[in-house]
Amino acid sequence: MGGGGSPRKAGDLWNLCLHRGFSAGDFLTPEERVDWEADLEKLRKEHRFFYTFTGGVAGAERTVAVLSEEELPEEDVVDRFPEDGESLNGNKSGIAFLFLRSGSGAPLDHRAVLGSILGLGLERRAVGDIFPYQNGTGVAVKDRLVPFLLQNLQKVGRERAEVSVFFPEKNFTIEKRTESLSVLVASLRLDCLCASILHISREEAGAYIAEGYAQIDHRVCKRPDRKVTAGELLSLRGKGRFLLTDRQHSTKSGRLAVEVLHYV
Repeated sequence: MGGGGSPRKAGDLWNLCLHRGFSAGDFLTPEERVDWEADLEKLRKEHRFFYTFTGGVAGAERTVAVLSEEELPEEDVVDRFPEDGESLNGNKSGIAFLFLRSGSGAPLDHRAVLGSILGLGLERRAVGDIFPYQNGTGVAVKDRLVPFLLQNLQKVGRERAEVSVFFPEKNFTIEKRTESLSVLVASLRLDCLCASILHISREEAGAYIAEGYAQIDHRVCKRPDRKVTAGELLSLRGKGRFLLTDRQHSTKSGRLAVEVLHYV
């Protein structure tokens, strides 16, 4: 099935907006979103339009770009419970939510859910965040896929799955689980932090960074001497994501003790 033909480039989405008055793309990773924002800002220098990104609920990592010739009220962009007589996709984002629950009541594994959906021939870009919701699992998808998934998504792994459409509560936020790590560094240089977090030498950290394996706020950074500041997110390939906090203090040995939150 593939998942449909939504534009893969910001320029193509703008052209669609030009003809329809608004347009929405498929789900983007945080890294892809950074590139799209840069491309959309270039387009805005020559054309008048508005854009925003939404994953349908607060805290979503994967988001879609929504473009409009006129500024849209928030309730027209994000997903919401439809009013009487309104269609399922009454919002501009084109995001719908499925609620999955195993027949046995056992928790459904995130990877198993994604694998079962992609195993039906859908593309990853048509599926957004997968998250715990009440006594089951919520999945953000493009609304064009809802009829297909309701009919064909019958199992997750070996578990029989009950699938239905649902609408997250208005103030629902996807919670990110973290664990606190304390790292000792000579400074807040990128290579120092990488060395401490990855338990490798500064030289090895420099080589790791030079390969493009480190990102700061979803942008590749190849500068080992780049100072990292509190609130910036480090993405280290193969190791996960780490948020630098402002909880820092100097030790008696002259090193810096820094609290880092590891997303698990």
